[in-house]
Amino acid sequence: MIKKLRNKFIIITMSLLAVVLAVVFGGIGIIQVRGRINESHKKLEMASRTLEPKQTPKFELGKPPEERDMGASFTAELDSEGNITALRDENYQITTSDVEKLIQAVTENESGSGILNEYNLRYLVSNTPHGTSISFLDIHQERNDIVSTVIISLLSYLVSLALLFIISLYLARWITKPIEESWNKQKRFVADASHDLKTPLTVILANLDIMEHNLREEAAPTEQFKWLESSRSEAEQLKILIEEMLMLAKLDDEQQQLATTNVNLSDLLTEQTLAFESLAYERKISLEENIAEDVVIKGNEMYLRRLIQILLDNGIKYSLPDHPVTSRLKAENNQIILAISNQGNVMDKETTSHLFERFYRSETSRSTDGFGLGLAIAEQIVKLHHGTIKAQCDDGGMITFTVVIPRT
Repeated sequence: MIKKLRNKFIIITMSLLAVVLAVVFGGIGIIQVRGRINESHKKLEMASRTLEPKQTPKFELGKPPEERDMGASFTAELDSEGNITALRDENYQITTSDVEKLIQAVTENESGSGILNEYNLRYLVSNTPHGTSISFLDIHQERNDIVSTVIISLLSYLVSLALLFIISLYLARWITKPIEESWNKQKRFVADASHDLKTPLTVILANLDIMEHNLREEAAPTEQFKWLESSRSEAEQLKILIEEMLMLAKLDDEQQQLATTNVNLSDLLTEQTLAFESLAYERKISLEENIAEDVVIKGNEMYLRRLIQILLDNGIKYSLPDHPVTSRLKAENNQIILAISNQGNVMDKETTSHLFERFYRSETSRSTDGFGLGLAIAEQIVKLHHGTIKAQCDDGGMITFTVVIPRT
């Protein structure tokens, strides 16, 4: 799908660019050709008004003069009967017999101006008080200039298209990269969610089959309780997973308007630390605090409470026994900095870079409860508050989750 989208983008882009460039280069070429033709017409008009002949190299019909000027021209004056009365040449000399051939060709054309292709000459017929004058201009150079203009325009068009095609390939990859990443994440999300949803449902269905079998065998009612308890446990896990998935879906809606108030993070962190003391005690872990007083932020209290709960639960869950989980909160440079650290197993940068991915669970965390959605939810909450969150692990295995959120 992504490849088709990329190809479609390139085709549409290149089609539009091809049309635009064709109009631009075609317009420039037409303007240049028209300008060159107009220049020839002006030279013809000047030749028809030129009175002083010049001594120049001999002209041969149909061939460019050996030493010609861009304005190589000559004018023949005719009386009322069509006889040549005067011949004015500029930049080259021409014989009377050659001029008579040209006048005959002009007469056959029956047009006041035009081109004699056989001789590569442009002509202009003008009426004078004494009769008629016919001016001729060599157009070898004019035609060479027009051909050069067409070739240069065509080459420029093709080179521009080639360069823009390369740029379009890069832009197509750059534009579709976020879509491709989102598509891949969605596929992984669906696959992982399907697995985590399927497991508890399988257990519940298996428990129901066992209970049905026991009822048919008239087993003692007390033996059914363990299957009921197992089903309840799996159903609760399923409920937690669905709630977390729904929260992620809600957080993914970037258009949602957060209901914000002034939240005292100092009180909120102290409150949640106290709430997690019993869980920490069960795991033989102590909770340490370094909380600045009255750190207030404008945000959504429900989401910020959930953020702290996720980070504390994660710290306690993956901390080694007899090691503290430390919470630190301070305001610095108009920013709120929340950091929660715990002593765990050493993780490399590759592992920590994946911690916020949905359903991601490192090898050391697969033996613990959870679905791998908590840190993904935490990251989305931080983003909604225009902040950043990162995980760092030192060489001793101390991992720290740091949240930085602007105060306003």
